Order: sequence, then structure tokens, then C-alpha cells
Amino acid sequence: MRDAPRAERSGGPAPAGGVDLTSPWLLVAVLALVAAAAFALRATPPDPSAPTLPVVGESDAPDAAPREVTLYVVEGGVARPVVRAVPWRGEPAADLQATLAALRSLLVREGPWPAALPAPRVYRIATSEGTTAVLDLPAGAPSGLDVAAERTIIASVERTVAEAGVGAVRYLRGGAPVDAWLGRIATPATLDD
Repeated sequence: MRDAPRAERSGGPAPAGGVDLTSPWLLVAVLALVAAAAFALRATPPDPSAPTLPVVGESDAPDAAPREVTLYVVEGGVARPVVRAVPWRGEPAADLQATLAALRSLLVREGPWPAALPAPRVYRIATSEGTTAVLDLPAGAPSGLDVAAERTIIASVERTVAEAGVGAVRYLRGGAPVDAWLGRIATPATLDD
């Protein structure tokens, strides 16, 4: 009876344990294992105390301390300053949002701003000429105010925003530029106006 044929490598007989320690595949496996171990040791776990992004307009947040700001009601070309406390976070867009929400509340009480018209969403953009506030009303917000009410609202917003250190204001409805923010008086919409 003949012995079964034995397979031999071209470089000589197979090692006794069945594993060739000079094999390139073994070297690749060891390198992959070392890289995985290094990655696992260097990767830091996520920080459970990572800050959460605040929702703009959230006035009852614990980090919002009250601060007095000057709001302006402009009627007939005359600006009347009114000091109000607003929640202040130290974040420019959130602070301007809170300021305009307070102005809206004041103008709703005094009459020109209809209660059905919400406060606009506020964005602050740095441009080559300074800071620009972009005010965005929801697409379905009511319009069609009389011209005097529109003039009072827009002039009051622009004067209050200027007091907050913003150089220009642009107006959107539903995220899109509009020629007349509240329906009748022309307002700049694009940043290059």
C-alpha cells in the first residue's frame, strides 16, 4: 500500500504546526490587529456632558438670564424708547430673537402688530459691510395690514435691531425673498441690496 501523496510548498515542506510564520497573509492579519487595537485605544468615547444646541426663542431655559434691552416704537417718524427685560444667553441670534419677541409683544399690546402675526425667525449674518439681521416670517403668516401699521412695525423693528448693533435688515417669508414683507411697503430681501 502506498502512502497518500503529501502536498509540499514550492519553498520546501509545510511547517509541522500547519502555520507558516513567514506568510504575507499572517503579516497582514497581525498588522490589521495592531491597527484595530491602536484605534480602539486612541478613540475617545463620546463626552456625555457635551453641550446641546439651544432652541432659539426658548425663554424658560435655565441659562437665559434676564437682561434689560431698549426697544423702540417708531410712530410718525418719532422713536419712543421702551426698556424691557428679555431672556439673554449671550448668543447673538438667540438674543436678537428674544429682543424682537419682546418688541412684538409690546406692539401687539399697543395695537399695530396683529396678534395673529408671529414674531419672525431671526438669523444673523456677517457681511463685508457688517452684521445683517435676516427676518423670516412663516409663509402662511397673515398680511394685508394698513400702511400705517406696516410702517410702524418695520420702522420699530429696524430701529430696535440697529440699537442691538446690527447694521442692516433683510426680510423673507417662508425662507424666500419678498418685495413687501408685510404686504404693502417695499422691503429689501437679498443680501446684496
